[in-house]
Amino acid sequence: MDHPWNSLVSAALEVPDKVAVVDGSSKFTYQELHGRCSELGSFLQGHGVGQGSSVGVLLPNIHETIEVHFAAAWLGASVVNLNTRLVAHELAYILGDSLPSTVIVHQDLLDRAVDAMREAGQESSVKLLLVVRSGPGGVPRALLDDEVSCRKYEDAFGGGDLRGIFFGNKVDLGLASPYQVYYTSGTTGKPKRVILSMGIVCKHSGGAIDAMRINKSDVWGHFAPMFHLVDAFAIYSVTHVQGTHVMLESFDSVRTMQTMEREGVTISNVASTMVTLMVSSPWCQALDFTTLRILSCGGSPLVPATVKKAIGTFGCEFFLSYGMTECCGKISMSILSEEELRSLDVQSLLDLICTSGRPFSLMDVKVVTDAGTEAKPDSGEVGEVLCRGPTVFDGYANNPEANKEAFRDGWFRTGDLATVNGSGYITVIDRCKDMILCGGENVYCVEVEAALMEHPSVMQAAVFGVPNSVMGEMVTAAVRIQPGSSASERDLVRHCQKALSSYKVPSRILIVSEMPTTGSGKILKTELRKNYLASKGEGGATTFSLKDCKDLWEVVSHGGVEAEEGEAVILVECESEGDLAVALNLLAEYDVDGIFVCCVVGNSAENDFGMSSLFVLESIASMPDLSVKLEMPAVSQSHASPDILKTILLDCISQSVNIEDTSQSVWDAGMTSMLAVKVSTDLESALSFEVPATLLFDYSSVDEIYNFVSEKSTEKEEASGNAMTPVETTGHTSQLAASTARKGLMEVLSKTVEDCLGISNISSDDSLWDFGLTSSTAVALATSLQDSLDIDVSATIAFDHPTISSLSDHLLATSPETAPVDAEVTSLAHLQVVDGGNFVTLPLAYSYATANKNMVDNIDALVEPSDAIFAVPYAVWDSEVLMERYGSIPRFGNFMKDVYNFDRLLYNMSATEASMMDPQHRILVQHATNVLNGLSDDMLSQCSCYVGIS
Repeated sequence: MDHPWNSLVSAALEVPDKVAVVDGSSKFTYQELHGRCSELGSFLQGHGVGQGSSVGVLLPNIHETIEVHFAAAWLGASVVNLNTRLVAHELAYILGDSLPSTVIVHQDLLDRAVDAMREAGQESSVKLLLVVRSGPGGVPRALLDDEVSCRKYEDAFGGGDLRGIFFGNKVDLGLASPYQVYYTSGTTGKPKRVILSMGIVCKHSGGAIDAMRINKSDVWGHFAPMFHLVDAFAIYSVTHVQGTHVMLESFDSVRTMQTMEREGVTISNVASTMVTLMVSSPWCQALDFTTLRILSCGGSPLVPATVKKAIGTFGCEFFLSYGMTECCGKISMSILSEEELRSLDVQSLLDLICTSGRPFSLMDVKVVTDAGTEAKPDSGEVGEVLCRGPTVFDGYANNPEANKEAFRDGWFRTGDLATVNGSGYITVIDRCKDMILCGGENVYCVEVEAALMEHPSVMQAAVFGVPNSVMGEMVTAAVRIQPGSSASERDLVRHCQKALSSYKVPSRILIVSEMPTTGSGKILKTELRKNYLASKGEGGATTFSLKDCKDLWEVVSHGGVEAEEGEAVILVECESEGDLAVALNLLAEYDVDGIFVCCVVGNSAENDFGMSSLFVLESIASMPDLSVKLEMPAVSQSHASPDILKTILLDCISQSVNIEDTSQSVWDAGMTSMLAVKVSTDLESALSFEVPATLLFDYSSVDEIYNFVSEKSTEKEEASGNAMTPVETTGHTSQLAASTARKGLMEVLSKTVEDCLGISNISSDDSLWDFGLTSSTAVALATSLQDSLDIDVSATIAFDHPTISSLSDHLLATSPETAPVDAEVTSLAHLQVVDGGNFVTLPLAYSYATANKNMVDNIDALVEPSDAIFAVPYAVWDSEVLMERYGSIPRFGNFMKDVYNFDRLLYNMSATEASMMDPQHRILVQHATNVLNGLSDDMLSQCSCYVGIS
C-alpha cells in the first residue's frame, strides 16, 4: 500500500455500498466513511491542521478514531496516540513533549484532558479541543483559556456537502513524513517519543496483510486499544483490502465474545491478558465462534495452558505476536508453515505456537549473547533480541542518550532476552532488567509466572524482584485469582514448590484484585514493586512449620487438629476416606522429616477399606516414609438426624429443580429423566450407600424419598453393628492393593462380557458358555478386552478362562498393567497391628495420581475438556486455495476434544473409534443412554428418546 488515504479512496470508488464500519447500532459504508473523513479533514484544515502539525487523539475504540486517522493522513499531519488510561499528570508530560495543535477527546475523558492541559501550562500548544460524543447540553465552557477553542466533534459535519469536492482525490505525500507518534509504555522509566513515518506504517500494514492473509471478506474486531499498535495497524490493513471494521468501545471479555458471534468477526489481534480473561469466562462455552478464522495475540507471552485453552475455545488458527512500538508492532509471529502443519505432531505444533515466533517478513532478527556472539540454535543459550528492517524507527525523538543505548551497529536492541530453536523460532524469556538475581542464581520471571498460571485458580500473574540484604533480591509475585476461588498464598507457594527449584519459588505471593497495566496489556511490574516496597511487606518462608500445617488442616479436614511442637505430632480427624486422601496429599508436600500423623476415619471397614483413597496416590521415592495410623470403625456414618437427612435430600434435588413443598412431586417442579438420574447419583455420593437410578421415578416427592432413604439407612446400620473392628492383617497384608486392582478389573470385565453377550447380571463364577458364548463371540470378546485394556490378549482366552473371575485372575497374574489405576503399590506391602489391634501402621509416600496410560495419544496436548461443535465456515476460508495446497478441504475443528470424558467401554468402542466420532454424535449417544437408563423395564417398552439439536 502506498498511502492510507489512497486505500480509503479506492474502497469508496470500488465498493461504495459495502459496510466499512460497525459501531454498536451505527453502520457506515465506505462511501459514507470517505465522506465523513473528507469533511473532518476540511474542518481541521480550517483550524490550522496541515502537513507538519500534529493531532492528539484521546479516544476509545469508536468509529471517530478511524475518521481522525484518515483525515490526518489526507492532511499530512501526524497522530499523537494518547493512552486513555493515563492520568492527567502523565498526559501533561506527553502534551508538553509532542506539542499537538489539536486534541480530539471523548466526553468522558474531557475533565482529565483539561487537567492535563492546565498542568502542562506554557508547554501545551493546544489551540483546538474537539469533544466527541458530547451530551445534549453541549461542551462545557469552563476551565480553558480563551486561546483554546472547545468545539463539538459533530460541528465538523453538515457545513456543506464536500463529498463531491474531495471524492476520488488521491494524495502524493512523501513517505518520510511523520505520521504516527507513540510513547513507550513506561515499564522501564519515563516515556520516550517514538515517531513512525508514513512509509513505515504503510510497509508494516502491507506486511501484516500478507502474513495474516487479510482479505476483502474479513471482518476485523477492534477489541484491543486502538491507541496502541496491537490493533492500530488494522485501521489501514483492513481498509486497504476493503474489509469491515467492528468497533467495541472498551474491552470486556463477555461483550467481546458476544460481539464476535453477533457480527461474525473473522479475524482480530488482541492482548494476551484479553485472551486469558476470555478463556476463563464461562461464556466462552456458550457462544458460537464459527466465523473466526484467525486470532493472534500480542503483549506479554502466554503460557502453554492458556494457549491450549484458546485453541480449544475458538477453534481457529491461533498464534502469538512479539513486537514493540519502536518496530511499528511486529518483530516475529508464531504462524505455522504449511510444511510444519503437514509433518509435525500435535505437541510439536503447540510448542511452536507457544514461542515468540519467526521473524516478521520485513524484519531481520538475531539473538546475541553477552559474549557478543549469536546464540546457537537449540543450545539453550540466552541472548538479547536485536532487529533491523524497513519498519524499525529511526530513534527516540530528542533523546540522544537513549538512542546511543538503543542501537548497536545499526541493530535495534529490544532489551528482551530470548533463546532460538533450530527452525528459527525465538522464545522471549524476559526483559533484561526484570531478571532476578537471587542468591547468585538467575531467575527468569516468565518461568515462575508460567508455573503460577498452571494453577487453576490463577487468572494473571506477575513476578518481580525486591531488594534483600542477604540474598540480593527475593522473588516476589502478584496474582489475580478466579472469582469465588479460595486459593491462598500458601496454596500457591506449595503449587510452585512442585514445579520450581527452591530459589525460584516466590518468597511472597500477593493476591490482588487488579493488576496495573499499560495500554497494550503489559503488566507494570515497576508499579507492583513500588507498591510492595511502600507497604513494607517482608518475604515469608517458603516452607511450612507445624503451626502452618495445623492452620491448613483446620480448614481442610472436618474434624479438629492437635499439634505439639516438641513431639512433632499432628492429629487429623477425618470423617471420610476422601478427607484422608486430601490429608495425605498435603502431608506429602511438606519437606519435614519425622511427622507422625494419626487419622481417625469414620467409614465402613471392609477388607479393602480406605484403599480406594490410598490407591489413587502414586508412591514416589523422593518422599520420606511417613508413619500413618488409621483407626477404622465398622460403622458407616449414619444420617440419623431427620433434619440433616432432609436437608441433604433438599440440597441434592434443589440443584436441579426448585422445591417449595416437600410433599410436592418433583416432576411437577420440572424434573426430567436426565436430571432424575443425576439426582440419584448425587444422593448416592452424599449418603455413602447405593441409591437406585430409578429412585425419583419410584418416589416422586421429598417426603417419599426421605422415608425410603431412612429405612435403607437404618437397615444398613443394624446389619453392620456399632463395634470398633480391627483391620484384619492375616492374608490381607500382601493383597491389600491387589484387591482394589482386582475389583476395578472385574467391573471392566463384567461390562465387556455383558456387552458382547447382550446379557446382564452374569455372576463372576458362572461359565460364560452357559450364557450363549460361542467360538465367534469368544474371539470377539478377546478383541474387545484387548481394546478395553490396551494390552495383548490371546484369542483363546475365553476358552481357557471361561468365567469372569478366572479371566480377572489370569489377567492380573500375566499383565499387572491391567490394573485400572496407575499407581505404585509396593509401599503398602507391610502392615503391622499395634496397640491391641485397633490400629494399623503403614509406611507410605504419596504424590498425585498420574494420567491414565490408556488415553488416546496426544490427548493431553490438545485442549481443556470442552466440546466445540461447529460447521466448517467455508465462506470465510478460500476453498480454491485450500484445494491447491492440500488437495482437499481439510477438517477444521477438533473431533478429539472431550473424548477422554466419553465412556467408550460402555458402548463397546475402541479408543480409535471414539476419537474419530463427531463429538456431537458422542453427546447424542450419552444423552440417549442416560435417559433410557433412568426408566424402569416396563416404561422402556412404552418410551422413545427424542433429541433436539439447536
